[in-house]
Amino acid sequence: MTGPLQALAVVAPLAAGLAGGAASAATPATAAPAGAVPTALSVVEEKVCAGRALVFSATPTLLATATGSPGDQVALQFEVRSGAGATVGTARVDTVAGTGSRWTPAALTDGSYSFRVREASLDASGGLGAWGAWTGSGRFTVDTTPPPAPTGADSLDVPLGDFFDPYGAPAATSWSASDPVLGSPGSIVVTTPRGVSLVQVSWDPWFSVITGCGVDGPGVVPVVEGRVVLPIPATLTTGPHTVSVRGVDAVGNTGEVLTRRFSLAPYVAGYRPGADRVEGESLVARTPASAPAGVQRDVRLSGGAQLEVATSRPGQQVRLTLPVAAEADYGLQLGALAGDHRGRVQVLVDGVLQLDGQGDPLVVDLYAPTPQHVEQYASGGLVHLTAGPHTVALLVTDPDPAARDRVTNGVHDHGDSVVVDYLRLVRFPS
Repeated sequence: MTGPLQALAVVAPLAAGLAGGAASAATPATAAPAGAVPTALSVVEEKVCAGRALVFSATPTLLATATGSPGDQVALQFEVRSGAGATVGTARVDTVAGTGSRWTPAALTDGSYSFRVREASLDASGGLGAWGAWTGSGRFTVDTTPPPAPTGADSLDVPLGDFFDPYGAPAATSWSASDPVLGSPGSIVVTTPRGVSLVQVSWDPWFSVITGCGVDGPGVVPVVEGRVVLPIPATLTTGPHTVSVRGVDAVGNTGEVLTRRFSLAPYVAGYRPGADRVEGESLVARTPASAPAGVQRDVRLSGGAQLEVATSRPGQQVRLTLPVAAEADYGLQLGALAGDHRGRVQVLVDGVLQLDGQGDPLVVDLYAPTPQHVEQYASGGLVHLTAGPHTVALLVTDPDPAARDRVTNGVHDHGDSVVVDYLRLVRFPS
């Protein structure tokens, strides 16, 4: 489990209506009455999150109070059962009636459990009297498994990675709320695997500790359909920054951290970050020997035309002619359709393979369990382009392992097709 275990300041009873009466008023010490039943069953590490009693520790501390006359010597027997009813732990704890007693079982695996307690008196020599009735069962669920890590992060507003320094969006101190271009720092989009419904976000400093339920933790935001849009805080100043994201579950377990670096550049008077967007259907596709053998065609999605290129095997590529209006430094953005039979592609600009911020080949994964539009930087840094036509090649490397096979006109397509909505060149100041 990532991060320390959190401790609750308040311990609440697990189940209302547990059998047993209140402790009797102070009287001279007598033997615990036959059939005395402990009360106040609870678990120290319990949190009630989303209507469920959840425990974030594999070794929870179980509490109960003996009900004999205050000051009497008594014994309590704790018993823990699995959700299937099997006894997984038991122990005797000698204590004084009227006081709370605790017991910690051996490590429990994740799952549902219950525990109950019974009481017996002890005579002056320590002899054990008859056990009274068991209490009702207090039920809880152990959850110590951290959620999986986020799968990626991207931004159409600020390039991510050290390679981009000192480029990026204008600094917060120079923004103007009335300026539609410079009035916002933009956002970073984080993607997560299935099953992750919450993430915790930290800008520059480390994460705050989650002491309550996950949804109430500081910096915790919900995930919608596998992605979360993180607006860049307007308080960030010019220079390098980091954003760190980790998955959070209902009880507050946290997973591995995804960290991305970016920079905010100084404001340039009169500068407007321009963008040349070229729609997919207007791109001119070349057909060299390495080009796909499948048919290139336009398809309509959400009322707009797209360029679909079907390949017959990994390693093929399609080369597109991209017009550039003015010489400048550019970041290349790819708008594409992801689906359950799309491939993973690498990008070459004028024959140069684009690398990510760590110096590895940049890979755009166009797989998604359901069709959806994706926007991602397709260049691993700023690319200096002169005015005139340039070549952008999309090289299909391999299908996502989850991609399914599709047959179109007798041709098998197993994660090897690419659907281009647009290519956009975003100009940055020199």
